[in-house]
Amino acid sequence: MPTLVQTLKSLFGQPQDLGQKAFPLDPRLADMMAKTFPVPVMVIDREADPIHWVSPGFLEMSRANPDHLRAERARAVLERYFSPARALTDLYDHKALMAEVKAALQSEDGTTYDILGVWMGMRLDPTKAPRLYLLVFQDVTEEERLKAELHVYSEELKQQVDQLSALQAEREKLLSELKEQAEHLRMLASIVANTSVMALILDKEGRILWVNRAFEKRYGYTRVEAVGKPICELPGVSCHLLPKPNEDPSNIHCIAQRLSPQGLDEEAYYHSPGGDGFWAHVTITPVLDEVGEVKYYTVLMRDITARKAREEELRERNAELEASIRYAARLQRAFLPKNLDGLRAYFKDVGLWYQPLEALGGDFCGYLPVENGVVLGIGDATGHGVPAALISIYALTSLYEKVKQHGLYIEKVYEEIMESIRQFFRERNQALEGFELGLLAYEPGTQTAHYLGARRPLWLLRHGEIYVVEGGRTDVAGQTLPGSASVLQPTLETLRLEPGDRLYLFSDGLVDQIGGPDRKRFSRPRLSSFLRANSYLPMSETIQLLQEAIRTFMGTEPQTDDIVFLGLEV
Repeated sequence: MPTLVQTLKSLFGQPQDLGQKAFPLDPRLADMMAKTFPVPVMVIDREADPIHWVSPGFLEMSRANPDHLRAERARAVLERYFSPARALTDLYDHKALMAEVKAALQSEDGTTYDILGVWMGMRLDPTKAPRLYLLVFQDVTEEERLKAELHVYSEELKQQVDQLSALQAEREKLLSELKEQAEHLRMLASIVANTSVMALILDKEGRILWVNRAFEKRYGYTRVEAVGKPICELPGVSCHLLPKPNEDPSNIHCIAQRLSPQGLDEEAYYHSPGGDGFWAHVTITPVLDEVGEVKYYTVLMRDITARKAREEELRERNAELEASIRYAARLQRAFLPKNLDGLRAYFKDVGLWYQPLEALGGDFCGYLPVENGVVLGIGDATGHGVPAALISIYALTSLYEKVKQHGLYIEKVYEEIMESIRQFFRERNQALEGFELGLLAYEPGTQTAHYLGARRPLWLLRHGEIYVVEGGRTDVAGQTLPGSASVLQPTLETLRLEPGDRLYLFSDGLVDQIGGPDRKRFSRPRLSSFLRANSYLPMSETIQLLQEAIRTFMGTEPQTDDIVFLGLEV
């Protein structure tokens, strides 16, 4: 084995006479160098700052030029060949005695090696700080590559394990759902099998695939006997869906002809050859396969014969009731004035608009000539329909009776009507049901009008302006207007009229009508503006335009209450 001096001489290409004089080494160091000769080794003189010695293993790995190594300072060599250089320069600067080194060595030919080694301070004299520092390392590139591949493989394996775990969880979830669905199907099958609704499953040609117990019970066939047979060829089994019981069955009514991908949901009479037909709510539902083609049809037939009988009974009763209401409406109209011709002897022009919400209404109007004049009245009974109509007939009857007794003295008329209606409800221990009333007594000889209003105002239009004569806040039964702070009984008001004056009486159904995009009321200001704007027109044209204005205002809104409007011109 060559001596260390000889190896250094060969390494640096120096003359043979360098010997131990040129490279004096401690015998122990020389012996250690010889033992680690194949391994990459670097010896650094920390005080002189040269590369003291490198092994052939280092030269082989780094492809370094020995001349350059000899000429360079130690720190520059570390920075040139190692990355990160700081991993070694920090050890060099701080004179570290022992440290593990993990870095990369960059060869002159561009090859990069992963290295793992040891940095050691060589204490040749225990009493002194090390002067020489040894860097011994080995190529661990292959180990690092294998570790990296192992890490990748480990990550892939972990992902596969995670995926398998997820698949296992999904499988368990699906199994749980399938169990729930199976249990659900068992319950549905039990319900369908035992329900009173007749259930069948037919193929696309109308052959029976399955029937439930309701079918077996009605027709006497077991499921085994019925399966496979066309429903229209099973003796004694009806298969025709008729629009009504007395319709003659034909092929177009056969269930097999009614099977379609669109399904069916209707009420039909299920015809039976033996006469045992019944009304049924029939539902035919197509069941599709994976590609969307019809596989078979489920047919459900629920017997609704009893319901149809009740509906027919109700229709007959409704027809009777509607006939009774129409007759009652004719009777009610018999109490109302057929026309206003009798008023034309007292007024220059008259007009009336009467439009109940239903066939029977609670609004009413009437007039009666008396000595020296005429008495008029309009009213609005509580509510509408039949109850309000009954109150309105009672009110008109009482009005005519009291006017005949007291003539133009409408205060007396009002007092006796109010007392009679209170007495009527008091005797029957019932809650009071009143009505609003406006009474007008007119003496044409003196052109004097007397007005008494129970929640109903009188409007006087004179020279383009409207003057309001408000009524009291109680109705004829003495009930206070909702929201009123005090009771204000109707009082008699007297007006001196002039030729051309117009008088208007109306119920609240006109001004309270809902309409417009904001669903507001027609309102008194809107009615006042309309009447002032059309005061030059005859009364009939004014009312016709008012009706059109109300219809336009309502839009799609329905009528909300009975309407009565009476116009008079002096």
